[in-house]
Amino acid sequence: YSDLVFDYLGEDAYSYVFNGQIGYLDYQLANAPLASQVTGATIWHINADEADLLDYDTSFKKDAQDAIYAPDAFRSSDHDPVIIGLNLDTAMSLKLDTVADLSALLPTGNQQDDQKIQKAIDRVNQSLNPAWWVDSSTLNSKTGNSVFDREHQAAQELQKVNTIQVQSAIDQIVEADRLLAQRQLNAAIAGGGKASDIAKAQGNIADAAASVASGNYAKAVLDYKKAWQNAVKAL
Repeated sequence: YSDLVFDYLGEDAYSYVFNGQIGYLDYQLANAPLASQVTGATIWHINADEADLLDYDTSFKKDAQDAIYAPDAFRSSDHDPVIIGLNLDTAMSLKLDTVADLSALLPTGNQQDDQKIQKAIDRVNQSLNPAWWVDSSTLNSKTGNSVFDREHQAAQELQKVNTIQVQSAIDQIVEADRLLAQRQLNAAIAGGGKASDIAKAQGNIADAAASVASGNYAKAVLDYKKAWQNAVKAL
């Protein structure tokens, strides 16, 4: 996990003051996929810098001191709140971005690469068939398999084109499929699904991560498909 306060504000960040010392006990932690969707992080200094005299604690205060208190944001706690900005992707939005990004590459000047990229665009567009989706983050349990199949075909085509821009599109495809599998797994866990199938799905997700690490993105898509299938089966 990444410590977003440190990443964005550095080692001098603070959200708490005690006996003349500053630091923070308030964290925003993010794993790698979420960290990539963070737009910023900051600390709102409305408490730590304010005098105790202003706070809500009326213990041992005289009436004149209590009268200074105001029910506003300042000194509403002894810690400062940590704020982060997020630009959260859905599986469908990632796929739409992929189509737009790949379309912007054409023509590349290489006819064979253009054909492969166009095939990938066609397959991703096919994966957006409304009949296969419940919403922008969830697949139809009966037809969702087809989404992964089309994504697998798209990844196979794109892996034949060796450019940074195409690799970015592959990464988006794989991340979209990871989100679909993870969402279905979360639903299975929350719904008290069959433990053995949940364990299989978790194993499939681990397999997908290994496939990504080895550069076999097409296999990673199939691993996420298996994870999704087992998560559906769990319910």
